[in-house]
Amino acid sequence: MTVSDVAEISGDPRDDTRAFRRALGQFATGVTVVTTESDGRMAGVTANSFSSLSLDPPLILWSIARTSRSFSIFESASHFAVSILGANQLEVSQAFASSSENKFENVAWRRGLNGVPLVEGAISTLECATDRIYDGGDHIIMVGRVERYSYTDGDALLYVQGRYGVADEHPLLKVSPAQQVEQVVEREDLPLPTLLYFAHHVLSAQFETYRAQHGITLAESRVIYTLETEGPISQACLTERSHLVERATREALDILLSKGLIVEVGNDSYALSEAGNEVAKQLNHARREFERKITAGMSRADERKVKEILHKLIRENYDPAN
Repeated sequence: MTVSDVAEISGDPRDDTRAFRRALGQFATGVTVVTTESDGRMAGVTANSFSSLSLDPPLILWSIARTSRSFSIFESASHFAVSILGANQLEVSQAFASSSENKFENVAWRRGLNGVPLVEGAISTLECATDRIYDGGDHIIMVGRVERYSYTDGDALLYVQGRYGVADEHPLLKVSPAQQVEQVVEREDLPLPTLLYFAHHVLSAQFETYRAQHGITLAESRVIYTLETEGPISQACLTERSHLVERATREALDILLSKGLIVEVGNDSYALSEAGNEVAKQLNHARREFERKITAGMSRADERKVKEILHKLIRENYDPAN
């Protein structure tokens, strides 16, 4: 089917509001629940009109219909929160889109800044002070100044063409890891950073077998290595020196603590336990064995040259500020 085979519907929005609504519905959006409390009254609505507005100052906007039962509560609220829903929160969206008197009854929620209710389990939450309100025809446009944000990994819930959905990578862009590696091997004109990235990707995937033998994940092995080489350090330093995001560091620390492989040594610092030192030794032995395996086809001179080049790249490009 070509573009010319698809019937196009057009018209004046004033003549057919339903058709106009369908035209707007062709635009895929995320799904949010906006919540507030004003004069002791809680309110929450499902909204897909949410949009970012400004980074400096940090502003977002959304709109609410003047006919909404929650309109007066939001219009008078000094603060509100936007919860961006995950793909597993379809029922939450439906609950706040309903006409129920108590939309919070069967939804997990907690209090946030200024007592505003927040939806539990959202993949992102923006807690806002009402900054400005603009006329928007049969809606008002509420601009919020973000006072606190939080987010977590997860797939977003989407809404498009009157249906809920989830995001998926476009079929034309889907390339398996094996295909990616084959493309790299076949090309000789790739930039050095790309080659280094794929070399790291391939070798790290192969070393996963060794980590799995000890029941250790990549993040956990990085934390163990950093603690072994640098001794007791704080969580913030671990995050920086292990090249992990804060959440991954926290999760790795929690798991390693539960396994008895690390101990807290005060002032938010951590160190390897006796059992942790033993695992570190085993991982180091595995690394040496792995290195012998991947360099088996190299001469000693080539191996030394590769290491010299990598050391030089690191020394000449390392910036402590980044």
